[in-house]
Amino acid sequence: RGLDPQWDQTVILGVTDPSKDRLSGKFFMNQGTKQIGDEQFFNLDKLVNGKSTFKGIIVPGGKVDMFVTALGWGAEEKEENLED
Repeated sequence: RGLDPQWDQTVILGVTDPSKDRLSGKFFMNQGTKQIGDEQFFNLDKLVNGKSTFKGIIVPGGKVDMFVTALGWGAEEKEENLED
């Protein structure tokens, strides 16, 4: 995919306990034989149900951008009080 790959992929992961479960990400090259960058961990307890949240992973020479969405769990979105 070249030196600056882009792809759009949806993955659905099961979450048992959002207060304890974490999302982790690490990336490899050379057909999975060499890890690049550090493994990153993200807590899930602050996600809002149904709302995409940006997460980024820094790797040498760039970054990986992801959006994480809680489906059927997570905090309820707070309504903002806007006065005219």
